[in-house]
Amino acid sequence: MENISAVKEPFGESALTNPEPDSLERGADKPAGALDFLGNTTCPMKQIFREGLQEHLRACREQSGSVLECYVPSGCGGVDHFKEIRESSQIHELPGAIMTTGFGSFFSDRFVEAYVDKGYFRSDEKQRVNKDFAGKGFVDPEGSYRLYSVFPYVFLVDKTRCGSQPLPRRWSDLMHPAFANNVIIGGSRQNVAKVPLIYIRKEFGAEGLKLFAHQVKDAWHNTTIARTAGSVSQEGSAVYVVPWFFARSCTRTKATEIIWPEDGAYTGPMFMLVKSSEAARVSAVTRYIAGADYGKKSARNYYPALHPEVDNGLPSGASLKWLGWDYIRSHSLERLSQDIDDVFQARWS
Repeated sequence: MENISAVKEPFGESALTNPEPDSLERGADKPAGALDFLGNTTCPMKQIFREGLQEHLRACREQSGSVLECYVPSGCGGVDHFKEIRESSQIHELPGAIMTTGFGSFFSDRFVEAYVDKGYFRSDEKQRVNKDFAGKGFVDPEGSYRLYSVFPYVFLVDKTRCGSQPLPRRWSDLMHPAFANNVIIGGSRQNVAKVPLIYIRKEFGAEGLKLFAHQVKDAWHNTTIARTAGSVSQEGSAVYVVPWFFARSCTRTKATEIIWPEDGAYTGPMFMLVKSSEAARVSAVTRYIAGADYGKKSARNYYPALHPEVDNGLPSGASLKWLGWDYIRSHSLERLSQDIDDVFQARWS
């Protein structure tokens, strides 16, 4: 597993002012619409992705002489081209390809109506999927969103805090009175991790969401969860709901146990949006993202990949759960997200 504390930022001021032909900083000073590719991913995968893509683009340039205008912010900062996209009104204001994560801005009503529903993004390639994803509906039947990986949510359990209570095995187990005020979820007080809450709202309704909110003691950054779980800190809890990568990052393995929910790990999407008009020109980038090489790197870091040649290393019997494209397209995720915030925060307070 990659050491998240060892991530370095190799791009200094000189790289920004005079970037190499294959630098992922080339597009930093250009408007989003002038970019061939704009990408972002989870923090643990950021530097791994940047290094791999830059090497791939260098090899492509040496073979064909082509140079693409790409921008992948380093670290958690950089120019916010994604804000430009959220405020855009014309398709020419968007890059040729976009890579991002979660159910956020690219599922908003405005973005879907302005771009997705009009068919600007299409993947003509028939996507073959890994056995871990087969038959579970992860492939968008309309071809607009191209998932290449996911971040699964699991339970990181502090066995010393559970007492005689059986460990939770299913999502419904978190609603048991024994775990009241004894669950910590990723995020912050103002911004609780939305992915598991959307699934809970779908599966257990508004009342289930209220009950789950009653169980939640606090919301922490995922790295804080990984550092604290299993410790003697009085601020901790019996159960942490956290992406698999961060559960595996916890070093107190004697006091803790990672439990993969028997009814499936809720998954957040990691996906691409590719303009159909630009698909051929940006294929060097999109092939790398959806390819076996990067898929294997993702899987080694506990982000299961859809590429069929990847061994995702899931625990025996583990399954992945998807929100469902029918559900996504029949609901306004933007309004649903706001409703979840309102209900959760009101009950939590």
